[in-house]
Amino acid sequence: MSVDIGSEVVSIVCELQHSKLSVCPRALPGSVLPSGARIERAEIRGESSVGMLCSEFELGLGEDAAGIMILPENGRLGQPISAELALEDSVFDISITPNRGDCLSILGLAREVAAF
Repeated sequence: MSVDIGSEVVSIVCELQHSKLSVCPRALPGSVLPSGARIERAEIRGESSVGMLCSEFELGLGEDAAGIMILPENGRLGQPISAELALEDSVFDISITPNRGDCLSILGLAREVAAF
C-alpha cells in the first residue's frame, strides 16, 4: 500500500484491517520500537516495504495489538506521535549540593522548581 508520510509517499506492506483511509502512526527504517525492535527496509511477499504501520501495543501505548492504531483525522502527517498525542515530557537533570537539605525530597524539589 502507498502511504503518505508527509514529505513523500512510500510503500509499506501490512495487513490493513480498516477499509477507509486513516491517519495512523508509522515507523520508518532506523526507528527503534519500545520493545527494542529496530525497523529496517524489508522485502515482504515480494514487495518492498519501507517501514511499518504500528498498533498501540507496538508503540507501548496500550494492550491492543489487534490492528493499526487510528489517530484523529485532523492529525498532521509526518509529525512525531509524541507531539500528536501530547506525550512530550520535560526532563530535569538536578544535582543537589550538600547545603540544600530542603531539596532531598520530591516536595522540596517541587518547591525549588516552582520558584523558577
